[in-house]
Order: sequence, then C-alpha cells, then structure tokens
Amino acid sequence: MNNKQIEVKSPMSYIASSNQRKLGTLQLELSANSEAFLHSQEDVPYWNIEYDRRLSIPFGSSGSIHFSIVDVNNDPDVSFTPPEVRKCRFPNELPENFLGYKHYSYSTCIINCRIEAQLEICNCTSHLAPIEFKPRYCDLDGLKCLTKYYGILKKLKVPGFNETGLNCDCLSSCVEPDYNIVARKISESENELKAGSVKFILSNQPYEIVTRQVARTTLDLVVAMGNCFGLGFGGSLLSIAEVFYYICFKQWKYIRERTTNE
Repeated sequence: MNNKQIEVKSPMSYIASSNQRKLGTLQLELSANSEAFLHSQEDVPYWNIEYDRRLSIPFGSSGSIHFSIVDVNNDPDVSFTPPEVRKCRFPNELPENFLGYKHYSYSTCIINCRIEAQLEICNCTSHLAPIEFKPRYCDLDGLKCLTKYYGILKKLKVPGFNETGLNCDCLSSCVEPDYNIVARKISESENELKAGSVKFILSNQPYEIVTRQVARTTLDLVVAMGNCFGLGFGGSLLSIAEVFYYICFKQWKYIRERTTNE
C-alpha cells in the first residue's frame, strides 16, 4: 500500500483524522492467512527484513504493531557526493544491472542480488521475481534446484564470519526513515469463522529528524587551499590576478601606445 514501486490505476484513498491527540492507526481486514510488513515507500517485502517489522497472521487472528518514526533529511550537497563516499543511494540512483524496480532501496538491491545468484546457480529464477525476468522463470527442475540451494539463497553473509550465504554489496537508502518498534502483538480469535485484522499504530507524532550533511565540500577545499597559499606565501587569489594584470594587460597596453606614437 502507498508504494512507489508499483503502478496503481485507481489508488486507494485514506481518511486522515484531524485529532492530533489520537494515535494514528491503519487497520486492514484480512480474509485469509496473511503476512504484514512495515517498510518505507521505496522498499518491498523480502526474506531478510527485520523480524520486528513483520507479522504472520493466521485466518481469524488479529495483529498489531506499535511503532515510531525518525525521519531523515539530506542537505543539497549530499547528492553531489558519490554513493561510495556517502555510503547510501538516493531512490533515483539505480545501478546499471538493476531490473524490475523503478526506485532504489536496500530491499530491492537484496532482491536483485538474490535473483542474480539464482540465475548463476540454477540458470533460472523464481516465478515471484519481477515480470522483467519472466523469460528466465524456473520450470519444475529449476524449482527443485532453488529448493536444494534454499539455505544459501535465503541467508545474507555477514562480513567477517565464515558462513554460507549471499555476498550482496548493497548500500542503504539515503531517504529511508528509522522505524522503532515499540510493541507487536498477535491475538487469536475465539470465533474461527471471523475474519482477522492487522493494525499499524503510530505511537507518537514524529518529533526527531536526522540530518545528513557533507563535512567538506569542493568549495571548502578551494577556500582551504587559498588560506594555505596566503599563509605560506603572503598572497591570495586577488594578488595572483594582479600579477597577471600587470604582466599581460599592462604590457599589451604599453606596446600598443608605443606603436601608435611611432
């Protein structure tokens, strides 16, 4: 819901309450066994999402997640810094081998990494992959291969540990907020025929913002070099310009006046 990765012809409308004292709540009625995920607009559900941000709800049961949000704000200079330096990517900075998604996020990067591993090991990928990979969907033998290497394809390798798993070099998103899970709960209903529900409850209004800034920009480097030059040689950019003025312009003016007089 409210996801930027999918195109919805008739987007759902939400009713916002003007009561700021009441906790913000989104409730969904469920008619089957469901799994609910809490993530940002650019993210998608994936195997390795944090356990606290997912709920497996059997039919007839009800679940709830109480959470708070810490937003992230980026200074304009951050976008001019290479992703490898700032250690994050903006949604519009898609890698060259990125397929199936229009916006970058950590979860979509992990999914692409897993698809590449499936293609390398089994020469096919799951039918749950994006439609762009449809020609490479697995047949029955391919699904058996994915099942055989399930343990390797599901886990992510932790740097510094000697264990099996995927080695995905994925940067985090520069705009993804920080979700803090306050509480999560699953309640079984006494009536097995009653439809279940899930609630996402915002415990408090966001009151914190983390700002990402660039410590040193190109302009700061130029100013620092100018200060070093002035400290070491007693000069500045203005004095350098004056030297060129007297060497070039004054000399040209003197020669021109002399030629005119002759």
